[in-house]
Amino acid sequence: MSHRSRIGATLFAATLAVLTVAALAGCSVLLPGNEAATRPLSLTGFVQSSTHDFISQSAAVLDVVGVDGVELTGGGTGVATPDKDAVAQLGVAHDKKLLGELLVSNFDDKAGDFSPDIAKKLLGDPSSQQAVASALGGFVKDQGWDGIMIDLESMTADDAAGLTSFAKAVRSAIGDGKRLDIAVMASTDEAGYTTAGYNLKDLAGTVDHVTLMAYDQHGAFDPKTPGPVGALDWTRKALAALLKSVPAEKVDLGIAAYGYAWAPTKAFQVSPSEARALVKQDGATPEFNADAGEWTATLKDKTVLWWSDGDSMAVRLDLARQFDLDGAAIWSLDQADALAPSPNASPSATPAS
Repeated sequence: MSHRSRIGATLFAATLAVLTVAALAGCSVLLPGNEAATRPLSLTGFVQSSTHDFISQSAAVLDVVGVDGVELTGGGTGVATPDKDAVAQLGVAHDKKLLGELLVSNFDDKAGDFSPDIAKKLLGDPSSQQAVASALGGFVKDQGWDGIMIDLESMTADDAAGLTSFAKAVRSAIGDGKRLDIAVMASTDEAGYTTAGYNLKDLAGTVDHVTLMAYDQHGAFDPKTPGPVGALDWTRKALAALLKSVPAEKVDLGIAAYGYAWAPTKAFQVSPSEARALVKQDGATPEFNADAGEWTATLKDKTVLWWSDGDSMAVRLDLARQFDLDGAAIWSLDQADALAPSPNASPSATPAS
């Protein structure tokens, strides 16, 4: 997903179940307009292909495992084959009676980010689209994947038509009985989604679910501007704009399970446990910012940290219920640290309006 990190994994707390079991129980909740939502939230947990099993630790509260498995190759003309670790993650998901979904992305390992050129090469060439879609269909058939998630980022408005046609090609290749989802970068207005390469109405007619990546509002990519990974007000605006084109029952709210540190000389990504360790070592006092729904702290050397943990997740699960969404999606299980609320603060489970 957006600006993902290849950092080493941290433990995923088993107490995720405490925070999410209510979301999955299917209890009625009151929405604006006094309408009751009885649909239970679906929960997706993304995992980067790894030999470590993070899935089992959270399987009791998950419905879908999204394996960050394959990247486009040949500059956008082909796609890599899922490696043994990705297939092993699929096996764990199936052992736990969960759906296993394969992510395909335009992430460029050499550049360390998503590649606009790779996306443009694929989306501007119908033959490449068919070749990649056919290969993905083969992976689904031969390896037993339950679906595909398209994760193409850093695009432009010129890519929108190609993205829609690629989604249709993948749908045809994997068949109607398999799940086809797409992840989209967040924007606070409709024009922003178009500028980012998403024709939301056309995509909504093709895919089963749209995951809104409601994170990286701020990040290490902007080393001079610290701030929340994805503040609640920003998330609400992005959801409101998305929902003008995509039905709520097709939308999953992407939730960050990481943070960033803006040090005097560089900015870098941190897991929640790493953020807390830095704060503890410094002797600083963390604060849960209720408006942002995230933790923040400033160290003695002026390093500023913002991170999203289990408290942040609980607030956003409530937000997903308020909007009557299909569910939520956690990026990612191998970084997540969904702890019970800290004694340092008492975050509210109800976001401020």
